[in-house]
Amino acid sequence: MTRMRSLLFVTTVVLYIACSGVAFGLMGDDGDFEFTKSVDKIAAVWGDEVTYTYTVSNDNEVDLYNITITDDNGTPDDPSDDFTLGPIDKLSPGESEQLTATVPLTPMCGDQEKARVDLIAGQQYLAGEIVAYVKDDQLRVLITTQDGWKLVETHLYVNVGSECKPPAKAAPGRFTFKHDELNRATSDEYVIDLPDLEPGDVVTLAVHAVVEKLFIDDDDISHYQEETAWGEGEPLGTAWGMYFCFEICPPEPCERCVTNTAVVSAYRPDASGEQQLYWQDSDTATVCVFLSGDVYDVSGTVRLDQSVFGITESSPRANVPVDLFTTDGTLLASVATDAAGNYTFEGAPPKDLIVRVPLNIFIRGRAVYPLTSPDAAVSVVDEDVTDVDFLYAFLNSQLGYEVEFAESEPVSGDDPDCDGGYGESQEDEPVLTDEPDDALDRPGPGNGNGNDRGRGNRR
Repeated sequence: MTRMRSLLFVTTVVLYIACSGVAFGLMGDDGDFEFTKSVDKIAAVWGDEVTYTYTVSNDNEVDLYNITITDDNGTPDDPSDDFTLGPIDKLSPGESEQLTATVPLTPMCGDQEKARVDLIAGQQYLAGEIVAYVKDDQLRVLITTQDGWKLVETHLYVNVGSECKPPAKAAPGRFTFKHDELNRATSDEYVIDLPDLEPGDVVTLAVHAVVEKLFIDDDDISHYQEETAWGEGEPLGTAWGMYFCFEICPPEPCERCVTNTAVVSAYRPDASGEQQLYWQDSDTATVCVFLSGDVYDVSGTVRLDQSVFGITESSPRANVPVDLFTTDGTLLASVATDAAGNYTFEGAPPKDLIVRVPLNIFIRGRAVYPLTSPDAAVSVVDEDVTDVDFLYAFLNSQLGYEVEFAESEPVSGDDPDCDGGYGESQEDEPVLTDEPDDALDRPGPGNGNGNDRGRGNRR
């Protein structure tokens, strides 16, 4: 058994392979900007501090300016604890900058104490969203618009009690809280003290707004269209209006995995010299938080069966990507095997986990497959878990499970089909020769199958 130790796991998102849709270029040739986020632990206890590291690289031919990084601190519905790093004044071609932030893991018990609903205008338009949450005995309600809609005024009804209790009728003029003369703002926030909240209390909200949007008619005449908008929820009587509720959860911490998302934004001057957003990207890192501080190692080897060549001894496979998942599919960490085919996940939490290797890897264009399932279930209890081994083989007939299709050799460059770099299979079975493993090419550095495996904590 080992105690908690600090490690560095890094995830990489390359802008020009943007299948997830989170990376996008806004102008110009943005193919060689890169943003990564890492965390120094994959398991911790509430109150521990974790350190996030952010790296921005410019391998393009243009300068980037005023680069900032905004992190949601693991609470995407709670903007009050977001933090921003930077700015990096200038990043020239060929340069990289690294920023770090050390933050405590604040106890959280789930998502019950926050709500996110759409802002519906005119009973048909999606005009924005509303995020409501409680923190430090304060109710915060953030209203934001989208798609050109603007806020003229807002009204807020609040009730706290043992059950969901809406207003008697949809009469926003009688609501306790209001903000008028918003002058076509795109956001509005209410901060209301609620010092007597108890676990189990139910907060009922009715959020009303008057919104406007600029429209251009068929005669090219522009005019503002005004609509009544409500936070989406249950209907308020017979008149149009809605309300929604959420419950205050108990204060005790629980076991959960926290995924933090960071967004990098970079700017360049336009023809007039004004700074414009030029490039934006995001990356994530996950920490699983537990009530116990004990962590353990999960390790094994990846080797290749060479019996097809008459060689009884298997050979180690280097640079094969190995992933560690929770049973609900959360990626905790990724490593690559060393020259001896070994891998180790250090500091794994006491939890049921899954170790995963690729469905196939390629040796000089020929696919090899794990003899058993590429997923290995492991149960980490009170000691290190060793010998989580994988053995690859050439022929499908040797496998302990069915492979329904054989994937072709990975292709480099862009991946327009978002299929991980694989095209259609060129051969039903690999063509074998009498060459032993020493004569075969090893997988390329970094992943072993040409597939950028994407997000999570990559070491």
